[in-house]
Amino acid sequence: MSYVQKVQFALPVIDLASEQDFPLGKLIVRPSHREVTTPRGSEIVEPRVMQALVRLAQAQGAVVSRDELIRSCWGGRAVSEDAINRCIAKLRQLAENEGGSSFVIDTIPRVGYRLVARAEPAPAEEPAHSVSICVLPFTNISDDPQQEYFADGITEDIITDLHRISSLFVVARNTAFTFKGKNADALQIARQCNVTHILEGSVRKVGTRVRITAQLVCGRTGGHVWAERFDRDLTDIFALQDEISHAIVAALQLKLRPDEHANLCQHGTCSSSAYNLYLMARQTHAVCSSCDARAAEAIIRICERATQADPSYARAWALMAIGQLKLYNIQGTGDGGVAAAQKAMSLDPSLPEPHAVLARFHFDEHRHEEADMEIATALRLAPDCYEINREAGLIAYRSGRFEEARRHWEKVFMTMDKDIHSGTMLASSCQALGDAKSSERAARQALERAEAALAHNQLDAAALGFSAYALAVLGDAERAKDRMDRATLLEPENIKQQYDFACALSKYLGETEDALERLEPVMAALGKGFLKHVLADPDLEALRSERRFQAMMAAAERRLAIEDGSKAA
Repeated sequence: MSYVQKVQFALPVIDLASEQDFPLGKLIVRPSHREVTTPRGSEIVEPRVMQALVRLAQAQGAVVSRDELIRSCWGGRAVSEDAINRCIAKLRQLAENEGGSSFVIDTIPRVGYRLVARAEPAPAEEPAHSVSICVLPFTNISDDPQQEYFADGITEDIITDLHRISSLFVVARNTAFTFKGKNADALQIARQCNVTHILEGSVRKVGTRVRITAQLVCGRTGGHVWAERFDRDLTDIFALQDEISHAIVAALQLKLRPDEHANLCQHGTCSSSAYNLYLMARQTHAVCSSCDARAAEAIIRICERATQADPSYARAWALMAIGQLKLYNIQGTGDGGVAAAQKAMSLDPSLPEPHAVLARFHFDEHRHEEADMEIATALRLAPDCYEINREAGLIAYRSGRFEEARRHWEKVFMTMDKDIHSGTMLASSCQALGDAKSSERAARQALERAEAALAHNQLDAAALGFSAYALAVLGDAERAKDRMDRATLLEPENIKQQYDFACALSKYLGETEDALERLEPVMAALGKGFLKHVLADPDLEALRSERRFQAMMAAAERRLAIEDGSKAA
């Protein structure tokens, strides 16, 4: 039976939570999640916009009057013409983002609107890409293991370059990096990823010299299609990357469009110094926790040096904005990365990360509609991006949209293989949905990553802290509390970590007094963005009726109001 039902004249307000998912051309519309899934990713739309889309789709091509839209979306309340026009404009923008291939909305003058769905074309008999590739993480064989950031950066940039070729399917970075450090052979990986070729290699960086060895392997036979070793000075790193990408194109006998020749290798900077600094900052960002103020300060400091080396390096400005946003949320200092994000956007409007930074800032300033628009833009530009999904997950979590938060945290956790924090956030989101089994599975996976980090460094306070939360989810109270104590000895001033411990103690271990004790210094120092998290966090539900907790909240709100007043003055 079709989803679409015959519409009666007087419909109640559309309840998105009870509406079924339905296809619309190439799109899948999920009303209960306010999500539209496109071939390029997912986009979250505003509630009124989703209600309007559902109402127009239900009409099966019939005209829907403005009065009917008002009844279905606003319950018959008086609304301005601009409100309706804005809904229709956003739906048309959604259609245009897919080239109008899924639906169009016609305006019938003085009558209303009509949604015309376009049938999805039959799939081609032959696959769109006859050649496909998985770029495995290049191995760092430098004497210094800390140079791994450079090898990872080279790998990620080759993936990005090859993604620009329309005739080549490239396995996403998050999938490729799941094979990092594993002893799977090329044929096995090719079968698992269903690709025709595998690219693997190594990077050795010594002083100002770099040696990169790369080989292209046939996924069907395991034979070498192409192999080369490159020895260069670091100042030639961009030419070297270009040479590798073009060699792969030649070996695969790919034909490039004229614009692809020009766009194949775009690095955003001509400064090898700025590039190296950016890779260093990116790795710091990848492995640090969201609660690590020192790591955030390091990201900012490194990116500042990168932008001094090249003031027009948009990616460095964008990463600096992310570091400043982290610091703002931990300590309440700075502008939340707004100025750096705007600078990055002025240099390169196609970057998604600045939109995510602005989304988070708007959300913390209670400008939720602007936040939703910015995060939707960021997801449209980069639906699989780690940072974008992380910010989308936080906004959804703090808005109480836990199913949406779960989807984003799942993607974040799979995208960055060293991220432990997202596993604990995924566990919390699942727990809020009443899915204890999925929560425990996420906690076990987070614990595995934490244990791997601790095997390298027993003094990794972040890994200790996240493993303590995971152990609490799994009900191992003794080990959880032991690791909380060890992490606190290492970083006694880390208020975000103490907050996480309070959540674990309250939610999973029933230790109310210990939880309140750990929250005391947190509430005395947290910033405005952090307070929004406290207000929404389901892990603290058991504490909200406690007078001591209520007094802490009231004191924090008074302090922040005074600080806001001082800034305004």
